[in-house]
Amino acid sequence: MEYNGFLKESIYLKNAFALAILACGLIGCQNNASPIVGTWDMSGIGGATGMTSTFGGDGKVATHLVLPGTSPATTLDMTGTYKLEKETLTIDYTDVKISNLPDAVKSQEPVIKKQILDGQDATRKSTVKWESNDSFTMTNAEGKTATFTRKK
Repeated sequence: MEYNGFLKESIYLKNAFALAILACGLIGCQNNASPIVGTWDMSGIGGATGMTSTFGGDGKVATHLVLPGTSPATTLDMTGTYKLEKETLTIDYTDVKISNLPDAVKSQEPVIKKQILDGQDATRKSTVKWESNDSFTMTNAEGKTATFTRKK
C-alpha cells in the first residue's frame, strides 16, 4: 500500500516537473536581466564621494552621493527610473532627499531640490561604454564622464 502511494506521488511530481519545463519554454525561463542591474560604485562626477547607484530589474534607480566640503557630510539620495537601450542610458530622477544641509541654506532646500531635478535635462541621456561585465563608463551630453564598478 505504501509503495503504491509513493508511486502515485512520484508520477505526480514528474508531471508537475514536466509542466514547469513546458511553461518555461512557452513564457521564457531564461535570464533576460539587463547587464546594468545591480549596485555600482561611481567615481568622476564633480568631486562627490561615496557615490553608489542601484539599478533594479524593474527599471527603478536609486543613487546616493556625498557632497564634498561639507561637515557634517551633506548627502543626496535620488530615486527615479532608468532605461538602457543599447549604448544609451536614460535616467529620470523623480525625487531627491537631502540630508545634513548646512543651516545657512536649509531654508532653500525646496529650491535646491527643484534645481537638481530640473537640471537633469543635460544629463538625462548618456552613452554607456562597457569595459567588462563589472565596469562601464557613462558620458553625458555635456561630455562629463563617470566610471561605474559593480559592487561585490
